[in-house]
Amino acid sequence: MFIGTLLALVVVGYLIWLFWLIWLIIRCIKGFQAVDKQQPIGNPTTLF
Repeated sequence: MFIGTLLALVVVGYLIWLFWLIWLIIRCIKGFQAVDKQQPIGNPTTLF
């Protein structure tokens, strides 16, 4: 996020923030679904 903050001055940072936010939401939803099913998170080292 630090890089996104620095690059926000050049507008590119806003895209990085948006990507990070979408990634965070997807990971949280997948994690909550796994907890609900009482299963481990499948392959936690992948991006999505």
